[in-house]
Amino acid sequence: MLADEQVVSRFPEITPDLVEITIRRLRFIGEYLAIPRARFEYRRDPDDQKFIELAIDLNATHILSFDKDMLSLPGSRGDAGTRFRQRLPEVRVMDANQFIERYSAELRI
Repeated sequence: MLADEQVVSRFPEITPDLVEITIRRLRFIGEYLAIPRARFEYRRDPDDQKFIELAIDLNATHILSFDKDMLSLPGSRGDAGTRFRQRLPEVRVMDANQFIERYSAELRI
């Protein structure tokens, strides 16, 4: 969550106003999906499974995470990494800082 204390302490430039503006922009261009239809078994980190399933269902282009396991998944040589690349060949997994650096101009932040 962008307003989380850990995120704010790591990225002091993320202000409440910036969070609100960003969420409004994401809601404008995003989709809401209550229950994903896709199934992606991710035994290595079951807490991340829902994010991968949402990315599959919504044809995501990016997954943002601070989770080192999630960040390493696309390059993993294991079964989960192979299945991830097969199901989501174009998806980029990056942390929020990388995303902001890459897309700040497009998001006007």
